[in-house]
Parts: sequence; structure tokens; C-alpha cells
Amino acid sequence: MAQKAEDYIEMFEDEDRRAGNFKNLWQETAEYVYPTEAQITTKSADGQAQNIDLVDTTAVFDAQDMASGLSSTLIPPGQQFFGIGCSNRQANEDDDNKHFLAHLTEAAHEAIFGSNFVMQFDEFLKSWGPVFGEAAMFSERGEGATLNFREFPAGSFHYLENSKRVVDTFIEKFEFRARQAVQEFGKSKVPSKIREAAQDPKRASELFEFVHICQPRAERDPEGIDMLNAPCEDVYVAVQDKSIVKEWGFEEFPYHIGRWSKSARESRGRGVGVFLLPQIRGLNQMKSDLIECANRHNNPPREIGPGVESHNIDVTPGANNYVTQMGHIKALEGLNGNFPITMEMVQSERMEVHRAFLIDVFSQLLNLRGDRRTTLEISERLNEGLRRLSQPAGRLIAEVLSPMLTRCALILIRSGAVGPVPKSLQGQGIRIEYTSPLVLALKRHQAQAFMQWVSFVGQMESVFPGATDNVDSDQAIRDMGDAFGVRADHKRSIKDRDTIREQRAQMLQAKQAQDAQAQLAQGYKQTTRAPEEGSLAGQLMGAEA
Repeated sequence: MAQKAEDYIEMFEDEDRRAGNFKNLWQETAEYVYPTEAQITTKSADGQAQNIDLVDTTAVFDAQDMASGLSSTLIPPGQQFFGIGCSNRQANEDDDNKHFLAHLTEAAHEAIFGSNFVMQFDEFLKSWGPVFGEAAMFSERGEGATLNFREFPAGSFHYLENSKRVVDTFIEKFEFRARQAVQEFGKSKVPSKIREAAQDPKRASELFEFVHICQPRAERDPEGIDMLNAPCEDVYVAVQDKSIVKEWGFEEFPYHIGRWSKSARESRGRGVGVFLLPQIRGLNQMKSDLIECANRHNNPPREIGPGVESHNIDVTPGANNYVTQMGHIKALEGLNGNFPITMEMVQSERMEVHRAFLIDVFSQLLNLRGDRRTTLEISERLNEGLRRLSQPAGRLIAEVLSPMLTRCALILIRSGAVGPVPKSLQGQGIRIEYTSPLVLALKRHQAQAFMQWVSFVGQMESVFPGATDNVDSDQAIRDMGDAFGVRADHKRSIKDRDTIREQRAQMLQAKQAQDAQAQLAQGYKQTTRAPEEGSLAGQLMGAEA
């Protein structure tokens, strides 16, 4: 056990050394963009002023606005932003399965919005996109059938990827006060020095370090039902005496690490603030120059001649300065700087910063010019802006949202928050379908492409008969429903659709048979009626007689 604890501590220290350059980069980024998190490589006391050299806060507020915009387009307040389905499309069409999945979707939204998810996810988004470029979300079962979440900003943790370049290991070092450690791990588990400190009122708030690691369990009994045989192991180590104070496990990897952008050779993420740091520093200097320029114009440097009795010139309102000769106190010309040009440079740099933080994407309506705008034009502008987020949004969905929501659904199933899983769904994978404005905007781009293609095929039908046979209309219409955000339980199942079609065909067939019988009866009636006297038919029948 001691060796295992030492290995975990050494693992953290190795990763901490490797991340040294990134931590320095994140520290400087935080100072200019996210001041409240500017304690990655430096520590400050509670309430201590930070970033006293920060004079331009454009990037600070742009980062907040970008995080708010991301949150509202990914998780619209009071609306369902995802649906839960089965990876087997045919299983989704069963009525019992549809009812269960719809109930699970509603239960998941109630549990998520009833937890601390929104608050934690907002903090996650700020670290993930506008600032550092990476962050982590932790998901777990709360008390009863509830959910609990926690956000980890960049610089507070490390992680490792497996051979598939998927993150499967989370490592962090944190501090607990002595009393907190006893509360969390138990009096019998913590080292004696921590236990003694917790019992002493004067030392109960003394800080102690712990290393925490969550990773795939190397050795386990697949048939074991306890958490010590779960696929993921969760271990806490007291650095003070290199001992393991807690071992646990999870059915799924509970740490969901998202990266805004990353290079092929690095595992670490880079955010907008990291990419923009040189420009933000330059803007901060320009703002300093603008302030200095304004101060020079308002209180310019002066030339003092021999006719001034005192060299201590008082420029406060109403002040008196005594001179023996007029004109011996005058402002120096040509040293005040050009205020309009400096201001124009600051505004130009601010616009570039605004664009980098996608403020134009989330404030499309503010940038419209003119009195009249059609609904279609506004919608297209919004959708075009949201499509600029397709790459980072796709990474967020793959790395964070899909595994996190899948885990939340499984937690609710295991906790009994929903009814028993139908047999046809047991053993099937979970598929998350997103209905947030951002994802729907991306899907509508595909829907528009389909509509253009169908229009083209329709035109070709007159030239090339059978061209429309290439269109799978049934599947396309159902996919279009997904693109427009139609709920799964609002779409008729394939089984019900086919039953209706079969009934319609039977009714049509019966009507056709009825019409045919009516025509035959009418024809028989006409041919079996006695011929008129003197008609050719009558003469023929008379001749036969």
C-alpha cells in the first residue's frame, strides 16, 4: 500500500513538472482575462487585491459574455436540450421503449436542473472556451436519486490519455484542513498527525496536502459487485505520510475533460484567451498610453520662466501662482501625444478582441442596421454565427456532454429513479440527441442541403424518370424532424406508421373491389336486360329461337 501511495504521488509530481510551461501561460492569461482564477502558480491571501496593472478590462468582460452566450445556446433555460435514445434505431421505435426513453429524458432533465449543474457548467464553460482552453466536469450520484456536479478549472488538475487519445485518468493535488480530512475520510483513516491536529482547536484549521487519482482499475473481479471491483478506481493519498486514506470506484469514468482546441502533438487545450494573450497585453498597454495621453492634455507639462516666484506650480482649481513677469508659466507644445489617434487604435484593438471572443456571434441582433429586418434574415444571421462554433461545439459534445449525460442516465437507472428497463433495451447503448439552439443550427445546415437536393432531384425526374427513387423519403423525413428539434414522442413509431399504411391499403383495396363489383353488376344488368322489340339484338335472339 505504501509503495502504491508513493507511486501516485510521484505520478502527480511528474505530470506537474510536464505542465510547467502551460501553468505559467495560464497564470498570465488569468491575470488579463480571468482575475479570480489568477492563482495557478502564485498564491494570494483571501481578499488580497489582484492585477493592479490591469487597466483595460475588455477581455475580462468579453470572456464573461462569451461564457454566457455559450451557456444559453447549449443549455437554454427552462427547455430540454437533449433527448435520450437507444443506439439501436429499431429498438427506439417500440412503443414501450419510446415511453421508457421519454420518461428517462424527463427524469434526467429534472435531476440535472434540480442540481448544481447549471452553476458549475457555467464556470466550466468560462475556463473551457474563453480563457484557458480546458476544464473538467465531475458527475456523481447525490443523496437518494439526485445528481451532483463539480467543475475543475485549468491548472487545478492533470490528466492522461489512453492509446485511443481518450482521457481516462484524472489527477489532482488539493489541501484539506485537519477537521475536513477527518470528516471526509474518517478518524481511523487519516495519519496520526492530522488526527491530532483535528482534535486540537488551535490546529483544526491547519492545512494538509492530498493527492487524488481516478483511473481504469488494473486488476478487478468482473463479477464483483462492490465499488472496489468497479471499472474505475478512485484513490486518495495523504502526502504527509504517503498513505492511502480512501479507496473507491465508479462504474463509468466520472471526470469529463473538455478542450477548446489542441494541437496534434499536445494533449493540453488552448483557449481564446491563450491565443489572444499577446494582443490583450498590447491592448492593456494602449489603454495605459491613452490614459497618459489624456492626463497630458488635461494637465500638460509646463515651462517655468525666471519670473515665477515659486517653482511649485499649483494647478488645482482656484489656485493662485505669483509671478513677477507674465507668460513665464506655459504648457509645452508637441509633448501631449495625439489623443484621437490613440483612442482610434484602442477601439480598433477592442473590436478585434470582441471578434475573437465571438461577441458578434452572440450579439447578432445588436449589430443589425436599418429599420426593417425579416424573420428569415434574423434567423439566417443567427444560424450563420452559430455555425462558427461547429468545431469546438463538436469537441465539447464528444468529450464532455455525451459521456456526462450518458453517465447521468445510467445513475438514474441504477438508483431506481425510473421504471425497469424494457428487456429489448437491456444491453443496448445509450444515444444522446441534442436539441439546443446551437446544435439545431448545425443540423439545419444539413436539412437545407437535403431540401436543395430534393428540389434538384424533382426537377431531374422529368428528364430522367425514376430519379426520385434515390430519395429515402421515410428516413429523410424522420431525420428532418430531428434537425428541427421535434421530440421523439411526438413522432409516430415506424410500426404505427406501417400499420396505418397497411390499413389504408386494405381500405383502398376494398374500395377498388367494391367499385369493380359495382361496375360488373352494372354491366351484367345492362347485358341481361330483354332487348328492345325490333332491335338488331331482338332480331338475332328471335332468329336463334
